[in-house]
Amino acid sequence: MKTRLLWSNFFLLLSVSLVLFLPSCSFVSNTNGVVKSKTIELNFRNSNWSKIDSDRADYAFKHDLSPSILVINSLCQKYDKTSLVQLTDNILAGLEMPKVLKQQNMRLFERASLRTDATGKLDGVKAHMLIQVVKKDRCIYDFVLITKAKTIDKSLSDSFSELVNTSRLGAR
Repeated sequence: MKTRLLWSNFFLLLSVSLVLFLPSCSFVSNTNGVVKSKTIELNFRNSNWSKIDSDRADYAFKHDLSPSILVINSLCQKYDKTSLVQLTDNILAGLEMPKVLKQQNMRLFERASLRTDATGKLDGVKAHMLIQVVKKDRCIYDFVLITKAKTIDKSLSDSFSELVNTSRLGAR
């Protein structure tokens, strides 16, 4: 019972932190002036992940077996001249004591993208993140895995890659 309560508290803290403390370019409220992508399509069917509602993210999923979430967010018509490194730094700015462990240049949607493995604290709670950012057609797309685990195991890493790789951009 106590373990379930702690996990519930972690997810509540993670959700609140995600909404309030991750000031990524695309982690902003959907108010006047903010344009979200209408072309992103998902084919993510991993049975260990459940879709959750998020009023700020385009899509969010909770892992059924660990304190982890996956988030996809978009923002269009802003930050055209911002580099992938700067976009990633904007996400990491929401962490206390962020530390980049690894960065890798990749391709996504036929564009350059940047995948980052990082650690830090979200409101005092240690967190590990995988982040992948890409820009296409004046839109920015953030894919983020956040977990309380000290390391991101192969299963979580594979789920993140599956989410990213099964995402598509439809016609505008």
